[in-house]
Amino acid sequence: MEQFEYDETIIADRIEQLAFLNKGIKFIFNDERTDKKTKQEW
Repeated sequence: MEQFEYDETIIADRIEQLAFLNKGIKFIFNDERTDKKTKQEW
């Protein structure tokens, strides 16, 4: 299976744009790649 490395800031920026364009939808971004887990909601 192939592994991909993603830049979390690019993904989070895109989700933020989508949240702005789609009012009423809740977006949750969980980054669980490391021990320092992050969660962002829009």
